[in-house]
Order: sequence, then structure tokens, then C-alpha cells
Amino acid sequence: MKRQLAHSFWGIVTLLLVFLPFAKDNSLQAQTKQRCFAETNFCIAGRIREFWEQNGGIAVFGLPISVQQAEIIEGKSIQVQWFERNRLELHPEKKPPFDLLLGRLGAAALTKAGRDWFTFPKSEQKADCLFFKETGQQICGEILAAWRAKGIELDGKKGKTIEENLALFGLPLSEPQKENLDGKEYTVQWFERVRFELHPENPSSYKVLLGLLGNELNDKTATNPTSTTNSHFDSAPCPFAPSGLPIECGYLTVPEDRAQPVGPTIQLAVAIVRNNNPAPDPVIYLSGGPGSAALPEIVSMAQSYGSFLGNRELIAFDQRGTGSSKPFLGCPESFAQTQNAMGRLLTREEKVKEEFDAMLRCQERLVKEGVNFAAYNSAASAADLNDLRIQLGYNQVNLFGISYGTRLALTAIRDFPATIRTAILDSVYPPQANLFTEMPANANRAFTTLFEGCKANAHCNANYPDLENTFYQVVDELNAHPITLNTVNSSGKRVSIIVDGNEFIHELFRLLYTTRLIPELPAMIHDTQQGDYALLTQMERRRLNVGTNFSYGMYFAVECSEEIPFTTLEEVKRTRESYPKLDTFFQGILENTPKIFELCAALGVNKPAAIENEPVVGNVPTLLFSGEYDPITPPKWGEMVGGTLQPSYFYQFPGTGHATITRGSCPYTIIRQFLDDPNSFPDASCINAMSGPDF
Repeated sequence: MKRQLAHSFWGIVTLLLVFLPFAKDNSLQAQTKQRCFAETNFCIAGRIREFWEQNGGIAVFGLPISVQQAEIIEGKSIQVQWFERNRLELHPEKKPPFDLLLGRLGAAALTKAGRDWFTFPKSEQKADCLFFKETGQQICGEILAAWRAKGIELDGKKGKTIEENLALFGLPLSEPQKENLDGKEYTVQWFERVRFELHPENPSSYKVLLGLLGNELNDKTATNPTSTTNSHFDSAPCPFAPSGLPIECGYLTVPEDRAQPVGPTIQLAVAIVRNNNPAPDPVIYLSGGPGSAALPEIVSMAQSYGSFLGNRELIAFDQRGTGSSKPFLGCPESFAQTQNAMGRLLTREEKVKEEFDAMLRCQERLVKEGVNFAAYNSAASAADLNDLRIQLGYNQVNLFGISYGTRLALTAIRDFPATIRTAILDSVYPPQANLFTEMPANANRAFTTLFEGCKANAHCNANYPDLENTFYQVVDELNAHPITLNTVNSSGKRVSIIVDGNEFIHELFRLLYTTRLIPELPAMIHDTQQGDYALLTQMERRRLNVGTNFSYGMYFAVECSEEIPFTTLEEVKRTRESYPKLDTFFQGILENTPKIFELCAALGVNKPAAIENEPVVGNVPTLLFSGEYDPITPPKWGEMVGGTLQPSYFYQFPGTGHATITRGSCPYTIIRQFLDDPNSFPDASCINAMSGPDF
């Protein structure tokens, strides 16, 4: 998986009452059904836009003052969007119209002010008023007329029922009473969700207004999708050869710590493949890892992906801490240890200790250089992505992520949903999945898929019968009698690689990533059993010099921020022991040992919010690809994400490992259809013509 695998303060807190019924509607219609408002620079889309427009719009809810984002409401993570007068909450588990609820801002505002509405004087019932025994309060006169005029549509019939009025405004919590608002005295009446206010100085149509409770209660820093602080883009020469392609490069400067927007900054390397007649919605590629660079791949992607890009521009950026971005959180200490260990026979404990010690040396060096590991995580990278969109002048973008890049895309969908037109997620890594506790089961699934695939193939079964038993016999033999393979590295230097049974397991695991190598794996297993190590040597040689450009610092910063805190050694041990043939191998994986908790503590990352371990729910059209043989991100993870994003389209590619995009024309065809019409099922019949590996 390692190979693939902010913001400004806007002055919205105000007690000023704006005559919003007079406000000019400066909304802009985007081709992806979002509606944006120049007054606040925020947009509404999907179910929230539909609800807002159907149930009163500006007069009832006011303008949007935040993006749609996750917040903890009554102990649960919920997608919400704040408006001047209220907060709309998405509850996709409920059926419409109850899938969208209004915040109880009236009650919340009173609580915040230390006022207990239970102690308010109760109303004496009067004729021509509407009394509610639940609260002992009634609604009369002009406020009653305004209350009855609006409501949430529940029955599809003309006019508003009391139930529909209650759904929008809630029960009355007080009598009409005099209160000071912005230095002036007004008559107000409190309700569960709103505050009605009488303004006799206004024209008759605007004498009864709703208070700006959203402004008053949303006193947190707003994450504005169309503005940012301390971020800018500057052109610069490309850190690679553009190969004659129309590629422009530069650096995006952003805050290192998103909680300190005017603090130290970092620079992210960016490359843009231009188009003479560009569509308004580019495709932004998100690389895997976490820790892999994106820019080294952009030339080959531009040459290969033209059939599905059409006239959309392709953008790649090296995520914070990776590739040509500054600082680069690479760890030559870890790379040197890995290369050196290839020629030595280590116990599983020795292997883990050496990797741990190397990472500690890297951590100490980077900290001395000023790196703040706590600032390197998916949420910060998603904010970087949004800043990039802003600085390059795009209203919405299409995201294309592979492996960890899918997790970053999901984080962006969660935090900046209105800015994302579509998402293409290849080899899906969802936040609610646990990479390390599920790794033994995922590896075993992929191994079993290989063994069963060979058995089902007449040629493979005839030449390599009982492949599973053969594989584990080789593992046992190599653990008892390790072998030494002699080869040369890329510079021509002779090197020795020691292979025991655990390394043989690791090699099969690694090779299942690469679709074109899967057909050769039965032969590698068989030949190794027969004492012919030529193919194994060829495969092992691929390990040499791998990882020179990988950011181990970024990898561990992210996993220590988002995965390890939700992992326990008991869970790891329990799942590992469920697969006894793989148990010893996984005991040598640093992330599955007590040492990982020591390393994470040394990095000094922050304790994550519960939301980092929860499904992303949203209405961004999403295309999901998984490979049948993928050993690290199983197909069930793709299906899992499809269950919480709508509309979504999930496809499994037979005979395919990690990164299904490598299958070429079939995924290209599906992606192009999806980008052109993201609200309709693409024609994926090309998958039916695909078969298992050509063993």
C-alpha cells in the first residue's frame, strides 16, 4: 500500500438583523447543481439546497455561512450546514422529509445565555391564540400569522398544517417579551428552533422577522470554501521533464498548522496539464501511500488518460511532506536500514527494532529541522486541496484517488462537499476500516483468491496442482533453511538478498499489487519449491532502490493520527491468530507491534476526533473500483463506501490487483462516461468481457 497506498476568520458573528427579504438573490447556477451566493461566498447543493429552496429560502433560513461539514451533535457526527438563521442537519438514515432536520437553535441560544425557558412565565390562554400544553405557551397575533404561513411540507397538500409549522419552527418556549438586540429594544418570542422578532418600523411585509441565530451560535471559525488565509500559488519550473506536454508547474504556499493560519508555511509542488479549450471542472489526481509523490507520474498519466479526460485539465500535487514539496518528510535512515537488512537474517523482533530505531533517528532529525508532525494528516491535506482549487480559480473539481488517495478524497468530500463535482476512487481505503487489524484477513483473502483462481484454471491446475499447500510448504522450508539470492542493483553493484519463509509471504503479498505479475506467481511458487530461484530472484530484485522517494515521515504521521489510535494490540493479536499460517509474518510488521505506540508518541501527533474513524456520508457522485486480487484494499471496502455516498457506482475488476486503472481501456471508458454524466449508471459491460489471470 505504501507504493500507492485553514482557514480564515470571516466576520459572521454578529447580532445585526439584516432585512433579508429585500436582499438581492445573487446566486450562480453551477453545472453540478450547486447554488452559490456572492454575499457570503458559500454554496448549497444536493439535499440541503433542495430543502432550503422548498421551505422558505432566505426569508426562513438566511444565507449559507459555512460549507457542509461534519459536526458532533448530541454525541454523534452529523453532516451540517450553517445558515444565518438556522443549522440544517442531514440524517440519511431517515426517510424524506425527515432525512433533513433543523437545529434546535432557539433552545440552544437560551441555554448558551444561561436562560432556562422552563422558568419563563406561562401564558394565560386567550381567544384567537394557539396554545400548547407541552410548554405552557401560546402564539398570538402577527407572530401566529407568520408562524402559520411557513412549514415543512409533509403531506403534499396545499396550505400548512400545525404539524408542518411545528416541524419548521418548533414549539413556543416563551411569551412575547421585550429584549435588547444590537442596542435596540424589540418584542421577541422564543421557539425551539427560531426567535421571532417584531420590527414595527419596517414595511408591513417585514414587520415579523426571524432572528439570526445561526450567526449568533456559529461562533467557530468558518471554513470558507472560497477564501483562505496565508495561501498563494506561484509559478515555477517543473521538477521533472515535461516531455513536450503543455505542463505548467508551481508551488502552493499554505499554513503548516491549519490551526495557526498566520504561522509557518510550507510549499506544495503542483503540476497542471493544460488544455487549449478547458472544461471548467479539472481532474485532480491524489496519490497513495500515504507518502507517495504524485508529480513523477503526471507525464505518463497525461499520455495515458487522455481518452477519459477529454478537455478537462489534469492536476497533480505532491501532498504535504511528500515528493518535491517542502519540507520533504523522507527518511534516508529507514531506506538505508531496509536495504541493509536484505542481506542479513533477522528475527521478527530484530526486524521491528531496527525499523523502529531508524524511524526514531528520522523523527529526531526532522524535528530539529522544524517539522511539526502533528500538522501532517488527511484533514490538513484536504484543506490544502481546497486552497489549490481556490488559487487556481475553479468552482468545482473532480477527484481521482488511488489507494490512500481515496481516503484523502473521502476526507475532502466530508469537509468540502460543495466544492467537489465527482470522485473516482480506485482501490478504496475508507476511514471506518482498520488497515492493521484487518490486514491478516485481507492478505489471506487475496492469497486464497490466487490459489482458487489457479485451481479453476485448467492450465494452471495441471502445471501447479495444490498450489496452496505448495506455497505453505515452501514457507516452512525457507523458514527452516533460508536461501541467499545474488543479483545486481540498478547501478550494477552485486548484492545479496536473504529470503526466509516470512519474506516469501511478504513477496507474494507485494506482487499481488501488480496485475501484470499475477499470472507468474504460481510458477514462482512452484519453481522455488523445485530449487529454481531464477524467477524469485527477478521478483526480489524489484525491491532494490524502492522507497528512495517515499515519505516515511508522512506515512507514519498520517497513520499515527488516523489509524493507530483506533487500534488495540488485543484486536491485532486476535485477528492475526485467526490466520496461524500468517501469524509469524505479521508479528514482524512494525504497525502490528507495541513499538508502533512508542513511535506515535514520539511523533507527537494529536489525538484524533471520532470522525476520523467514521463513514463519510454525502451526495457527491462517486465511482468506485476494486481489484479481485488486491491484497491491501479488498473489494468489500469499495462496497462499504458505496453504501454511504449517493449516487455511487461500484465495480470489481476480475484478475486485477491494486490500482485497477492499470487495466486500461475498460476503466478509462467507464470513467469518461461517469465524468460526462455522473448521475447515471455508466455502461460497464466491458468488465463482463474480462476474465481471471492468464496463468
